Amino acid sequence: PNLDLFPANISLVRAEMELLQLNDQRDTVLKRNLEKRDFHHDFIIFDAPPSLGLLTLNILLASDYVIVPVQCEY
Repeated sequence: PNLDLFPANISLVRAEMELLQLNDQRDTVLKRNLEKRDFHHDFIIFDAPPSLGLLTLNILLASDYVIVPVQCEY
């Protein structure tokens, strides 16, 4: 009941482009917007794209914990 999942999808490309157009504090947009809202959640899970763009940076800076899946192989 206190869990939300925000999966990555193709529309995030547009969000990344909009973040690029911002000048001030574009790397903390998500964190500032989450702090303004009154969430009653234990966990919110964001699925970030596998790159270090502005969208992923926003998610990392807004997070308290990060899970990074990796493929274990030689």
